[in-house]
Amino acid sequence: MTKQGKKVYYIHEKFHADMVDAMINGLSGSDMDILSKVLSNLNEFVAQKECR
Repeated sequence: MTKQGKKVYYIHEKFHADMVDAMINGLSGSDMDILSKVLSNLNEFVAQKECR
């Protein structure tokens, strides 16, 4: 990967980390359980669509 490519990769990686932190900020344990289930369902849905 080029130097510029690495820079963009790490900026994008930090964006995602910050996004997740913002999403879970203030969630209770039960909220986190629900979010985890919702994201799991979404992941399964996307995986099924990719296989077609």
